Amino acid sequence: IDDQNRIAVILQDDNIQLYSIDLALIAKRELGEKYPGAVQFSPDSQKVVVGYFNSHAIDVLSGNDLSPISQKKHWLDKGIARFSALAWHPSGEALIKGGRVIGSDITDDFNNNTIMIDAFDGRELASDNIRGALRTNSLEEVTTLLALKSGGFVFTTGNSIGLYDSDQNLVSLTEPRHPNFNLRELLGKEDKFW
Repeated sequence: IDDQNRIAVILQDDNIQLYSIDLALIAKRELGEKYPGAVQFSPDSQKVVVGYFNSHAIDVLSGNDLSPISQKKHWLDKGIARFSALAWHPSGEALIKGGRVIGSDITDDFNNNTIMIDAFDGRELASDNIRGALRTNSLEEVTTLLALKSGGFVFTTGNSIGLYDSDQNLVSLTEPRHPNFNLRELLGKEDKFW
């Protein structure tokens, strides 16, 4: 949902739909890739990005009519990448992507779940990350990313929750046996979700 109370929804039939708050259909588009896994409005609501469960592509669409703006595919020398969690940096100048990279030189080991940050110039994602892959230290896939007004972000996996600061330093990581996360304790009282 964006600040204009519009709702972007991805569907199992590989479509994306845009609705008003009263659930009137504004736009609908068939996506170029299969199995969309994440959708996110840009901070200014002018763009929508889509990540996929089975693809290394990220689509950038118009936030007004879902027309395509650009697509970035993460080509790896070996291995596969998929991005099923997305969050915009509050400035709109970078996209935080979380998911899974398997069998790649990006990570030190064969199977790691990772977070990447790409610069965004208003139309396209940069060809390289701002900083290499950030590790989650978890065998579980990244499932949630929440950008913070401070410029940092929170991520969750199936068994952990972590906090990166605005310089992409891992500040906190909690990996309980039975997750029972308390975001207020992790963030303190100063930071707010974007």
